[in-house]
Amino acid sequence: MYSEDDILVRRFDALNTWLGDVYGVETDLNSLLINMGLNSVDIDYIKQEHLGSFLQAVMELLDSYPDLRYGRNQIMIECYGLLDGNPKNPYAIAHNYGVCGQRITQLVHQRLNLYHDPQRQTQLQYDLAEIAWWLLQ
Repeated sequence: MYSEDDILVRRFDALNTWLGDVYGVETDLNSLLINMGLNSVDIDYIKQEHLGSFLQAVMELLDSYPDLRYGRNQIMIECYGLLDGNPKNPYAIAHNYGVCGQRITQLVHQRLNLYHDPQRQTQLQYDLAEIAWWLLQ
């Protein structure tokens, strides 16, 4: 079984994988936050002292986007392992929802396409930076 710290690291890795799929392969949380004016010392502090709080705030943020709720975000979160650091196979997720694995893959791709919108990407980056600034206070 994984320790709490291991789970946090796995969730952080899952977040970076998801951000890479949303923004492009070379994008991770560090690069997004640096683009928003945070420095690497502040980012390292957040990761060392507030990673759990940061990740929880990100999950709440994803739940708060009104046009992205309705269950499909949950499927994407499960697929990437954003909640527990344990990415799940679309076919395993499908079993829980009573649909085929291909449908889960389609839903995840649909969800990612919503996040590919430049305005949504800008808002997400701004929101992630707001979470970071809040934790630094």
